[in-house]
Amino acid sequence: MKENTKSTIVNSIISALIGLIVGLSEISSTHFKINDIYILLVDSLVGLVIGTVIRQTFIIAYGKLKVYQIFILSSILLTVISMFPATIAHFVFGKPLFSTTTIIIIIIAQLLGMSFTFASYMYYKKLNERLDEKKKEFLNRL
Repeated sequence: MKENTKSTIVNSIISALIGLIVGLSEISSTHFKINDIYILLVDSLVGLVIGTVIRQTFIIAYGKLKVYQIFILSSILLTVISMFPATIAHFVFGKPLFSTTTIIIIIIAQLLGMSFTFASYMYYKKLNERLDEKKKEFLNRL
């Protein structure tokens, strides 16, 4: 339980940092204004939500779907969640829904998110292999 909580916290922090990086790329694509700090906070929050949702999706779907299907599902979820701020800006402020900036941001979020997901997947896969080896060693000693 303690390891799961630690893993969830680490995942949340990394997801928020990915959202921050995406927000920084958004701001750097336009000219930075001091009032744009809220964009960084919103993007960090969106990154946190995306990372948490995708992690839980991956955990639930693992074993039920093939790995590439999970990545496709995660990619679709990432795109849908990433579109929430653009959708709100479209309906509240009248900004275009599919601007070049929005598409670039979603692509960056996809690349960073999927890279992190793949790295996590490989880490836990190797960890499981090591645990299986230790389990076999332990059972052989009995």
